[in-house]
Amino acid sequence: MGMRPKHHFTLIEAVIVLTAVGLLLALVLPRVGRLPRTLVIQHALSAIETGFRDAGLKARTTGKPVRLVLDAEAGQFRMEDAPATISIPGLPPPPAPETTDRVPEVPPQLLEYKVPSGVEWDLTGLDLGPDERPGFLFLPDGAAAGPTLFFSVGKTRFRLGVEQLTGRPITTPVPD
Repeated sequence: MGMRPKHHFTLIEAVIVLTAVGLLLALVLPRVGRLPRTLVIQHALSAIETGFRDAGLKARTTGKPVRLVLDAEAGQFRMEDAPATISIPGLPPPPAPETTDRVPEVPPQLLEYKVPSGVEWDLTGLDLGPDERPGFLFLPDGAAAGPTLFFSVGKTRFRLGVEQLTGRPITTPVPD
């Protein structure tokens, strides 16, 4: 019975394998580093969209205007009832509320929507009015109005507005 020769890796084979592993790590590691920042941005945008959606839903189901007000220091949006008679430049006056004895069924909603930490609001240059808090108005017919706000998550800056016909938030990245 003959002995089988033992096979060992040559130096060239080891160098080729190590080079391939190094190239794979060089391609993968930068993407992994960006993952947490992307998740923070998606989480922040999701929290803002939830507040807008719920405020519009409450206005449509109750038949009364609703304000979604930003408290930048507390890092949250707060839903408030708006005055019944409101005039918004560029929008027709809202119809008079229907008087019925039936109370509409409103789905349970939060009153405060926490914006994740890491979101920095830039309120410079805003004409805030008497209560000094920027807010968005949602009407029973689905229309909405509000200022354009700017915020940053890390090094990425965003513009936040509201679509006037549907009340959906419009969030777009601002180029550097």
